[in-house]
Amino acid sequence: MKNNLGVYKIQNNISGKVYVGSSCDLKSRWSSHKYLLNSGQHHSHLLQKDWDSFGKSAFSFEVLVHLDDRQDLIEVEQKFINSLSAWADGYNICSIAGSVTRSETPHNNRMNIRVEYRELEILEAYCKVVGRTKTDVIRELIRSLASKKPS
Repeated sequence: MKNNLGVYKIQNNISGKVYVGSSCDLKSRWSSHKYLLNSGQHHSHLLQKDWDSFGKSAFSFEVLVHLDDRQDLIEVEQKFINSLSAWADGYNICSIAGSVTRSETPHNNRMNIRVEYRELEILEAYCKVVGRTKTDVIRELIRSLASKKPS
């Protein structure tokens, strides 16, 4: 694999689910993903969970397209996230390429955040004990901040 820029996917060859990303150094990016996944620290808790369950041999890395212009990375990545359903049905935790997002529409405010895998486990365990959804718990936390003064 050449050290250059492009859009790639990590695919679970058993389930068919994919993670789509882009990089200016594809070889280093794949190495980084493998390191994070093997050490249980990947930002996509969904990908991390399946990597732990299925093992690394169930996954493949494929360059979807090589690009010449760095400014095209995010736009092309977004097209692949959409066309491969990497957010709706895959491992991408943000619907918008390139960052944590907050999309606003007249009827819906949505915020996607990245949390460590262990933090997600803590939140899920808490929700199970109290019988509430993650959304409800996070909303309550945010509302409680209104009554606190920053120090």
